Amino acid sequence: MTDIFVPVTHGPAARERARHLLEDGVITHPNLPKVDYEDGRCWLRPLPRTVGRYIHGMLFLADWHRTYLDAEDPHQPESVLTVADMFLRWKDVAPQVDDSSMAYHDETTGQRLMQLVRFLDDHWHALDDERLAGLTELANSTAGLLMDDSFHAGLNNHGMLQDLALLRYAAGGKWFASQLELERVIDCSVARLEEYFTRAFARDGAHVENSPGYHLMVARFLRDALPVLRQLEAPASDLLTDIYHRAERFAVHSILPNGYLAPLGDTKVARVRNTGHRDTFAGQAYRYAISEGADGVQPTEATAVFPDSGYAFHRTSWSDPNAYQITFKAAYLSQYHHHNDDLALTLFGRGRWLLTEAGPYGYEYDNPLTKYAFSQFAHNTVVVDGRSLPRVDKSPGGVSLEDLGAGPDARCLHVRGVNTRSASATHAREVAVDQAGEDLAVTVTDTLESADELDHDYEVLWHVGPGVHTFLRSHGVELYVAGEKALEMVWSADVPLSVSLERPSASGRVRAMRFPKFGDHRPGTVVRIRLRGVNASLRTTIRNSQWFYRDWGVAAPRSPWRTWQDDVPVNYLLETNPASKNLVVAFSAMAPDGSFTYNYKRLLDGLPVNRLYVLDDFGEGGAYYFSDHRSTHIRDAVTRLVQSVMNRCSIPLERVAVVGSSKGGSAAIIHGTNLKVGRIVVGAPQVNIGFHVSRNRPNIQEFMAGGTTSEDAEWLDRIIPEALGDIDPETRLDLVVGTRDHHLKRHVPDLVDALTRRGHQHWTVHEVDGLTHSDIGPAFRDFAQDQLLDWIQEHEGSPFDGLALVGTDSGLEVALPGIAPSQSAEIRLLRGEKVVERVPYRRGLRSWRFVGLAAGVYRARVYVRHEGTETRQAMTTNRVTWGG
Repeated sequence: MTDIFVPVTHGPAARERARHLLEDGVITHPNLPKVDYEDGRCWLRPLPRTVGRYIHGMLFLADWHRTYLDAEDPHQPESVLTVADMFLRWKDVAPQVDDSSMAYHDETTGQRLMQLVRFLDDHWHALDDERLAGLTELANSTAGLLMDDSFHAGLNNHGMLQDLALLRYAAGGKWFASQLELERVIDCSVARLEEYFTRAFARDGAHVENSPGYHLMVARFLRDALPVLRQLEAPASDLLTDIYHRAERFAVHSILPNGYLAPLGDTKVARVRNTGHRDTFAGQAYRYAISEGADGVQPTEATAVFPDSGYAFHRTSWSDPNAYQITFKAAYLSQYHHHNDDLALTLFGRGRWLLTEAGPYGYEYDNPLTKYAFSQFAHNTVVVDGRSLPRVDKSPGGVSLEDLGAGPDARCLHVRGVNTRSASATHAREVAVDQAGEDLAVTVTDTLESADELDHDYEVLWHVGPGVHTFLRSHGVELYVAGEKALEMVWSADVPLSVSLERPSASGRVRAMRFPKFGDHRPGTVVRIRLRGVNASLRTTIRNSQWFYRDWGVAAPRSPWRTWQDDVPVNYLLETNPASKNLVVAFSAMAPDGSFTYNYKRLLDGLPVNRLYVLDDFGEGGAYYFSDHRSTHIRDAVTRLVQSVMNRCSIPLERVAVVGSSKGGSAAIIHGTNLKVGRIVVGAPQVNIGFHVSRNRPNIQEFMAGGTTSEDAEWLDRIIPEALGDIDPETRLDLVVGTRDHHLKRHVPDLVDALTRRGHQHWTVHEVDGLTHSDIGPAFRDFAQDQLLDWIQEHEGSPFDGLALVGTDSGLEVALPGIAPSQSAEIRLLRGEKVVERVPYRRGLRSWRFVGLAAGVYRARVYVRHEGTETRQAMTTNRVTWGG
């Protein structure tokens, strides 16, 4: 009955590993590095903890019991002696082993005793007296060590394994002359096991050691121990039976839609039905969960909260393999296997991780990867002042979960976790889940309160699943799977924030790593949101549909749009023209919340310039490319983007123009004056930004200025007048506005006043009769095209410079000396109003002769087109009388 405690493997792979040791002297494991046996010298070498546990615990013998040690195996006699000598060799070298090794590690010692007793029970009769005496002494001394309270690991799974080893020892056969007093061994192990199993599971049925994987492991050992405890008439047998049955509910909800366990704590990534836990529980709901619906009965609960153990789960469907599952963890009940994942939320959907955790790496506590895996940086948590909390404190605690109850309508989960472990700040995370049909919305509210009334840096981390494409915005991120949008996160805060995508760097600091299995590390992607303040609040909404961000084609995986990573991400589209040393930067006009697109592409496509389109996807509805709660890091990031493009394309400031209408016009003035560019071309801009947004878009006012008071509006109203006060004397500003546009009277006078007070000379205001603000688009395109063509010609000259039609003895010649090599020209020769000859577009066409002409009065109409554009310019030559 107690042999079930002893790990045993079988099959071809187990036999091959056993053969490798028997014939080649090499200890192997499916995932760990190979170790040369070297006549037992392997036990004297310093080894990684996981490897040391494996070889000092004799766990490799699990491969032998049903292969080379089996009674039917022809190699059994020699194999029995080989194994006996390995135990005796360990016994000889153990006193020489460094105290820091795994030789006398608590749980490893128990594992070694279980393997030894199993071996002796099966093969004692095949041993000579000397070998049997040596192994008997080793078994008895090991049992005595495990009985010693000072060596006992305590109320944790290591102590449990020590006590299960004692039970297995007590059930040993008649292979030695003098056992320890069996009754004392049994009483000690049973009392300890009763206390451990009673305390190992919280009242709600979940194991306290911070890991679904260890929940299954301990539940399985409890299942296996129950028959032994009943036979021994342990007083707590009925209570432990009830605990075992309650543990099944947690196990069901911890299994993902793909049949795996979430990598929380030290949980190893594995499909449950392919492990020994396929039968840890026998219930119909458990069978359904591990078989992904192929067996058993579908669970009745889609949502489950375990407030005592600190877990909350919600699953959108039990029958859909693409279902989404949310897991929230908020408890620190034990030191063992605890990671700094307190208040971490993960999300699995569409058959893969969308928001995940780094996962466990190993137990080599000096290894930087192991340290990272345990730290807050490896989990979807909040880090204070750039330093992770320690893995464990002097005693567990400081983290709690409150079930706020499901609400009406679509609200199916509402919980609040609190982490008070940090001496600097308290973190509370409220999670509300709403589901309507297949539409899922998760609202995460992080509240951070300083414990010392000082400013602190707060970092909110979200680990993105492998193979998921991200498109980052200043206040959100879109996640794509196989080219299709799978998830969206949108956040807002009551303080300025910055956001970045973090990936592994060469700095030596371990960040943004993931661990698909123990000892295996891969690069990951982490969304990092940073806030600073005494207190701060961040609200994040996660959706799998009903998107906030409208699809304008900028976020898709193969989109030409790129992200400039700064204090905030700036999304841009750069179209270069190697033949030009001019750059035009286009800023977008106002649009509905979440509908972030760009304007005037058709206008700029027709110009021989480098073109830079910048999205104003800051906050819910844009920020005039300027501020977040009065922090101007948005403006500064956009400035650095433009400067980087200028450097890349070797473009001087005087050959940079900024354009935009309405909000885009305001942004053009802000950035044109800040950068001190050569040209600003705008249509009907809002000069008094506060006046405008306080009446039309108060959410933009709140985002930019931090509030919706009149003082906040006044702060916004000062932005452009102050910018114009610093305009470069050589910058030219041209503005177009309609006579029926309210901007003409409400905004333009303040612009004129600011320029006049500055004494600025280079500006014009063009009024278009009858034009309203809603009609500014087409009028601005025409206006901007004319202004920009003039500006281009100022720097590059006009292609029509020197254009002339001259008579020769044989006919007429068109001279076009001003055309650039990158330009194409078409010439139409007219006699009167009739086109008599046509030369189609030719690149670099600088002259053309027409011969064999009839007498008459001629002129030429010349069209010039810039390479890569559709816009053309035209000019007619002088008239020439020829012939007659």
